[in-house]
Amino acid sequence: GLYAVEIIDSNGCSAMSTDYQFIVTGLNDLSVDFKLYPNPNNGNFVVVCNQHIKELSIYNALGQLIKQISNNNNSNQFEINVSEQSNGIYFIQFQTNEQSIIRKFSINK
Repeated sequence: GLYAVEIIDSNGCSAMSTDYQFIVTGLNDLSVDFKLYPNPNNGNFVVVCNQHIKELSIYNALGQLIKQISNNNNSNQFEINVSEQSNGIYFIQFQTNEQSIIRKFSINK
């Protein structure tokens, strides 16, 4: 999500930081079996999940949205092409009916 920090000094003056996109990774999600392969990849990869994915969002390392895919059918497998992106670390967020989960992947051409 988006977060900001507010600092208040002893005189009651305050300052607010700019918003920051915070992405959590590395948590075990027991009910969701999610696979992304190959990883690393050249910008073309496959995503498979054991639950219905409502939406996929791909972010660069700065937290900027680079691609969003809405799933209007019952598919649980997607072929993704972001080959126009440069080498680096990216994050994919997928939304099921119950959860929103983020995973890291890398593009290495």
